[in-house]
Amino acid sequence: QVDREVVAMPLMFSRGCPFNCCFCASHSIHGKKVRYNSLQRIKSDIKLAVDKYQVNTITVWDDNFFVDKEQALILLDYFMELNLTVEFVNGFPVYRMDDDMAERLKMSGIDVVTLAIESGSPRVLKDIIHKPLTLDMVPKAIACLNKYDIYVKGLFVIGFPGETMDDIQMTMDFLHKQQLNWIDIFIASPLPGSELYEVSKVGGYLKN
Repeated sequence: QVDREVVAMPLMFSRGCPFNCCFCASHSIHGKKVRYNSLQRIKSDIKLAVDKYQVNTITVWDDNFFVDKEQALILLDYFMELNLTVEFVNGFPVYRMDDDMAERLKMSGIDVVTLAIESGSPRVLKDIIHKPLTLDMVPKAIACLNKYDIYVKGLFVIGFPGETMDDIQMTMDFLHKQQLNWIDIFIASPLPGSELYEVSKVGGYLKN
């Protein structure tokens, strides 16, 4: 592919996320009910960006672009049709990654995928983060991406109130066993509007 000047535009095609991850504050703005623009409206907006502003890269800012898998695949096809590069600001949900999705991502020109794994401790995932993820999903998702030669990054978060050093060690042990190309580890941050903020506030963990 010939290098081209990047002309990017950030777009949102839906708002809201039905899940309850403790560190996320998006529901305080967009709510948990997912609302979509119609496909006709979405395609019209994208085509306008391409025709009027010569956009060649779409940066997707949806809270969770992949909640509706069918619509996600349709839009990936449309990006391909218009020869657009697509970038996702948020991590990919592990539960949505399968062979069909991985192949479509590769066909769309996506070479790097960040999987939002968060923790290698089942207790932390379930009781603290409240993430709709079981650890047995992770190697399956990675294998699908590896099959299509997609570079796989793993996203992890440590330092939650109630998380122990044993939990963190479980995360370290888990991530070293995965076929990941890169790992990002973040310290849990209590964003205002998130459950984590309220837990930190009640527990007296906030300095100011």
